[in-house]
Amino acid sequence: MPGRGREKGRMKIQRMVDDKKRHTALKRRLPVLTKKAGELAGLCDVPVCLIVYPPNEAKPMVWPSWRAAADVVRQYRALPHLDRSRNKLDSLDFAKEINDKLRAKLYKVQLQRREAEIKIVIADFVAGRRDMFDDLPIDFFVSVGMKVQEKLQAINVRLQEIRSALVLPEDVQTSEPLAVMQPLAPLPMVATLVPRNNVTMTPLMLEPPPAQHDGCTLMTLDGEPRHGSYLF
Repeated sequence: MPGRGREKGRMKIQRMVDDKKRHTALKRRLPVLTKKAGELAGLCDVPVCLIVYPPNEAKPMVWPSWRAAADVVRQYRALPHLDRSRNKLDSLDFAKEINDKLRAKLYKVQLQRREAEIKIVIADFVAGRRDMFDDLPIDFFVSVGMKVQEKLQAINVRLQEIRSALVLPEDVQTSEPLAVMQPLAPLPMVATLVPRNNVTMTPLMLEPPPAQHDGCTLMTLDGEPRHGSYLF
């Protein structure tokens, strides 16, 4: 049989629907609550009181006594309003706190779903399965354009890194002269999206490649002149 602690750990803290079970749980847990309150008062040397209103009871249950509870309430009321409301948590505040946490989780899930949908649209466009964006909502269309510009910026940064790294890696060993790359046609440097509903995405300008040469003789790694753009 599973231990009692294990069963208690699996128990959900929520309102019991059955009136009889709820009344039994209240009678069973009240002594435990008063015991914990006494331990807290003794260990931390702080005034503690409990005021519980059981259902179908004419008077509330007060611990440790009416006089001690009245002293604690009096001290609380003597505090400034700001200090009293700083750590106050009633049923409305508790519900609001739970609601805010759930809203934060929902917002995070919505962002993840949005990112996944944007990736699917871009992948369909690259694969040729989509050539228009007319079926997209305007806000989603703008988000796709921003994601495309972000990816183009990352590509531009990577191209700059490749162009600046002209030295072969150490693990590449060859005794033959390196083949000279022929000049390539320049890549398109402007990326834009098709306008939709009078909304035009600002084109992202990629930096052009550096000049091939300025009249100086460029050499390959084996000492021979080359006639091309770059050695990768």
